[in-house]
Amino acid sequence: MGPPNCPNETAIQVTDAANDEGVREPLLTPAAGHEFRYGEAPPLQSNFWDCTINLTKVILGAGIMAMPRAVALLGWGAGLSLLLIVGLLTHFTVHGLVYASDRCGRDTYSALVRHALGPVSERVLQAVLLLGCLGFEVVYVDIIGDMLVGEAPDHDGLLQWWVSRPVVLAALTVVLLAPLASLRTMGHLGAINVVGLASLAAFAAATVWLGVAAVTRGSAHVLPAGPDLPALGPDAASRITAALAVIPIVLTATSCHQSVHPLRSMLVPYKPAVLDRVVASSLSGVVALFAVVCVAAYTAFGPDVRGNFLNNLSPPQLEPLIGRTAAAIVSYGVRGGYAVSLMGSCVLIMFPLRQSLLEMVAPWAVLPGPPPAVLHLGSTYGLLAAAYGIAVFIPSIWTVISFVGAVACTIMCFILPAALLIKYKDGPSLSHRLQRLAAWLVGALGVALFLNVFVGMWLAASRPAAPSVPPPSGAPGDAAGEVAEGVLAAAWEWAKIATGNMLGPDQPVILHLLDLEPAKNALEGLRMELVDGAYPLLEGVLTFTDVAAACRGVDVAVMVGGYPRKAGEERKDVMAKNVSIYKSQAAALAENASKDVKVVVVANPANTNALILAENAPSIPPRNITCLTRLDHNRALGQISERTGSHVSAVRNVIIWGNHSSTQYPDVNHGSAGGKPIRAAVGDDAWLDGEFITTVQQRGAAIIKARGLSSALSAANAVCNHVRDWLRGTPAGAWTSMGVVSEGAYGVQPGLVYSYPVTCAGGQWKVVEGLPIDEASRSRMRTTEAELKEERDLALQCLAERKE
Repeated sequence: MGPPNCPNETAIQVTDAANDEGVREPLLTPAAGHEFRYGEAPPLQSNFWDCTINLTKVILGAGIMAMPRAVALLGWGAGLSLLLIVGLLTHFTVHGLVYASDRCGRDTYSALVRHALGPVSERVLQAVLLLGCLGFEVVYVDIIGDMLVGEAPDHDGLLQWWVSRPVVLAALTVVLLAPLASLRTMGHLGAINVVGLASLAAFAAATVWLGVAAVTRGSAHVLPAGPDLPALGPDAASRITAALAVIPIVLTATSCHQSVHPLRSMLVPYKPAVLDRVVASSLSGVVALFAVVCVAAYTAFGPDVRGNFLNNLSPPQLEPLIGRTAAAIVSYGVRGGYAVSLMGSCVLIMFPLRQSLLEMVAPWAVLPGPPPAVLHLGSTYGLLAAAYGIAVFIPSIWTVISFVGAVACTIMCFILPAALLIKYKDGPSLSHRLQRLAAWLVGALGVALFLNVFVGMWLAASRPAAPSVPPPSGAPGDAAGEVAEGVLAAAWEWAKIATGNMLGPDQPVILHLLDLEPAKNALEGLRMELVDGAYPLLEGVLTFTDVAAACRGVDVAVMVGGYPRKAGEERKDVMAKNVSIYKSQAAALAENASKDVKVVVVANPANTNALILAENAPSIPPRNITCLTRLDHNRALGQISERTGSHVSAVRNVIIWGNHSSTQYPDVNHGSAGGKPIRAAVGDDAWLDGEFITTVQQRGAAIIKARGLSSALSAANAVCNHVRDWLRGTPAGAWTSMGVVSEGAYGVQPGLVYSYPVTCAGGQWKVVEGLPIDEASRSRMRTTEAELKEERDLALQCLAERKE
């Protein structure tokens, strides 16, 4: 790099304009017929509103797609406050850059840092510029991949699911990005600004429309004031680290420091106070837009807002809000336009990215005039290959933006500007003293955020797998029954081949098998079978006929024992026997099981047995007591798969509402099959509203009639699915059905054990709220709720009679 006044300085000046770490596009559209070339300055003519609009365009980039998730994690109180604070800090540090530049007469960020802080600081700045530009190149490729292919397991992008992400990104890189990035001028890319602005405007308008649609349909989600603690992490340290990691996301979305010096040169007439107003106006507009988009996004999608919000804009997710036709138009229009815009942004950011690399490894190549073709093409293709590899390996823009923000933006936007403010705000006045103090605080915050990313990595790497030693124990009741044999055979067979079912492929287990004294010999035979299986993850099998001993230290309790109704028996007599069984087992679990034991009740009446257990085990958190409706959920998936010809893995988000009985309501109105809404994929509403519901409701009885035995194998599989999803989490964008203690969602009476659609993360479940419910569905949900109330009242009556 030459001295401050050499021609090369002008070239670096313009490079800064295409990199805000940043700047995603050329700051101002060149004059007609003008093409930017290495060493050639663009025309620097502008006025206040030209500069304000162009700076706003520069700030708005990929960061806006991560903002809704950031605010969803923190809540509106912390999230919007953080957005405002970061906006104010950005204005303060930009003011510091302008002031320092005016003081020492330097016209680029690189020249300013070299003059004020020395060559080492300049090299650090160049390194973070390189990291920042490469990071956003990866982000752009990731987002394009999400739009073209979609996220697993939905793969609901613009292309078909069977086109793999690596292949699509490779074709994109080789066929489109490589030829475009090889261009030596930006002049041919002027239309990108128009497409970019149009796609951002369409995106913002569509998001607001979705929020309004959710409100008018009665399915709006209310953004909580406080943070979503389960989503942030399982413990206090993880939550603090995750919350701090959100700050770089916001900082990256509002950063514009690399645009300051080009803007300073373009403003005519230039005055520091006027430039301050330009930056303030632009940041105010951006912060207001971000706030509106974040609130509207959460109103429409609630806690299911994704790290890349564009992934929420798929037709199946939009259809319940705005209808099938509008959903397709909005989804393909917004995502398609944004994909084109980002392809241009990938090319635009290659100019400063390539320049940053050459400044570091071959500074002689950035002298006035273009670099040699070998260096130009070699660096271009090498950087594209690196971006492709990282995008395939790290498909989450959240991860990339968080890392880039924590490492690059904190240095460029907080630490270096703070150092410049401390050096040049050196007057004795109160204003200068206060600004120096504020600069020290901003610098300390920048250092803390920089270190936080590495603390987070260390915590993630050092955190032991949960649950930890001693290995978790499972305590199925009535293990000699057919269901228990199926559960054990399926669960441990899957564990043997390490497919990750139930507790995971690396988690050893100890089984506690409980049954009545007359079944003791059968229980021992089952134990021998399990030992003979030589399952690698099976560390022990213990048999019991004493319920207290069986429950000692267990982490997962699968309650398959119960008293089935027999011919001629009164309903109340059956309920009384189950009340007796589950009251005693509740006491044993409460006294002997691990503090955070997870309980799934399988034996019928499963919902009410779980309620009895919850009523009589007050030391066990009600949220840790569930009942099995995953069997019904799987039955619904199987029926839709057979009917549509879709693979069962491509059928998602059916719901079982209510009781595990013939009154349950299998709901397909929010699900998809093969990427299409289920009703569209089936094409037969009469079947869905009639035979399908009846088949799922009566499937258990049909199996008993056909084979003379209950649903042992499918129930075993369902138990494994239930526990696996609960402990290891549901897939992104998907939910399962689980009987849980109602907290009032969808108007269901609190305290009932009612089957809901739930998502799971960190060993916790959360009801999927805000789904639009039509009157026919509401009626079926009330019917099954009424049956559960009757069962509850009968169970409580039996409990009262036992006390008497």
